[in-house]
Parts: sequence; C-alpha cells; structure tokens
Amino acid sequence: MALPETSQDATKSLLDELMTARQIAETLQMRVSTVEAYARRGLLPSVKLGRHRRFIRSEVEQSIARLGSGTTEEGAVQTLLPPSLGKAG
Repeated sequence: MALPETSQDATKSLLDELMTARQIAETLQMRVSTVEAYARRGLLPSVKLGRHRRFIRSEVEQSIARLGSGTTEEGAVQTLLPPSLGKAG
C-alpha cells in the first residue's frame, strides 16, 4: 500500500527525510562505520528509534554546512579529518 503523495508546497514530513547510516555513508562517500562513529560522537546529528539510529537529511545537511563554514565549535572540522590531515602545517 503506497502512502498518499503530498503537494510540493506542503510541509515535508520528517519521515520523508529519515535516512539510514548506509544511505548517509553512500551520500557522503564514506564507510558506514565512520558515519556511525560520528553519530555516536555527536558530529552528525541523529535520532535513536529503539535500537536503530536514523538521520534527518536536512539536519545532516545543516551540520555539514556549518562544518564547511567554520561556525561550529573550535576544532570540529579537524575532528572530522584523519589525524594526518587535521594537524596545522
């Protein structure tokens, strides 16, 4: 049974935006284990639904945008980088 389609100008349901760690990993081109580790450390926003972790696409996009613009807490960008790349020259 398919869910009814909503109009484009209607507010999007959070359920439409929920993504798994695997989907986020594919989108960001990284390993699933890395996505899960970042979520546990609070670097990628996620919600726990029982034993399952889900990501809200818009919140992940906002988080990445903040990392890219440097508006997160000091050192957060370096935390995402591997140790060899995260050290200042």
